[in-house]
Amino acid sequence: MKYQVSYISPVKAGKVVAAASFVVTLFFTIITVVTLLWNAEKEPTYNVWYLFFVPFFNALFSFIFGWVTAFVYNIVAKRVGGFELTLQEPPQG
Repeated sequence: MKYQVSYISPVKAGKVVAAASFVVTLFFTIITVVTLLWNAEKEPTYNVWYLFFVPFFNALFSFIFGWVTAFVYNIVAKRVGGFELTLQEPPQG
């Protein structure tokens, strides 16, 4: 069976992209902060705690990017058609 994706909800696409981006960025931010603090001799010469804002900013911009991408996809899909998916039933057994 062939199906065509004709519409993607921009808000939901933005939420999914933002959530995934937040989780990945938070993971790498924690690793970065721990590494910087571990390697600091006495006191770090700069404040590394501002890095904890990075996942939030990244999620915000990722939401905007996901929203714009889905919005543009919907416009293009109306004119030239959307992605085609071929689906089949899983084998029984």
